[in-house]
Amino acid sequence: MSRSEHVNLFLNEINNEKLRSKLEEIISWIESNYSDFNLEYKWNQPMLIRNGTYIMGFSVSKKHIGVGLEARIMEYFKTVLEEKNIEHGKMIFRIKEDDEVDYNLLSTIIDYIVIYKKDVKSFWL
Repeated sequence: MSRSEHVNLFLNEINNEKLRSKLEEIISWIESNYSDFNLEYKWNQPMLIRNGTYIMGFSVSKKHIGVGLEARIMEYFKTVLEEKNIEHGKMIFRIKEDDEVDYNLLSTIIDYIVIYKKDVKSFWL
């Protein structure tokens, strides 16, 4: 089974239609705006990979999409997330089922990670 089939299976198993549609929309947006990234299925979740290094991962719970970031990246964006009232933990922020996806923020985070990890050769920091 190819990686895209794993991601499609992951999406199809999301019972919450709002969250499934929202994650499909996020993935389509990433594919359109970051064509040099790979969407891979690792550790039971879709992950964005660029040049062999982790950018972010996605998980889904009952009422939100979790966007997984490495701790250093999360720490850098903690204040911004708090200012926008976005729930977060040490390595994840949440997009609730009724929230609009903040694509400007998502783009800012992705662009920062690309610059921050430009010389990183390992998967994790």
